[in-house]
Amino acid sequence: MKIKTLVLAAIASATITIALTLPSLARPAVLVGSQAGSRINVRSAPTTESSSPDYGLVGVLQ
Repeated sequence: MKIKTLVLAAIASATITIALTLPSLARPAVLVGSQAGSRINVRSAPTTESSSPDYGLVGVLQ
């Protein structure tokens, strides 16, 4: 039982460490387009078939 508790504690610790570290690795995205003010879809997955829950505008910082 003690080994099981230690293994679960190690997994929990690793999960928390990863969850706290990932946001610091994120970088802001740069949206590039040919016409100022044009809309660029931000999709939920890297495919054109995925949903587009948000968008950005060329030349506008948010």
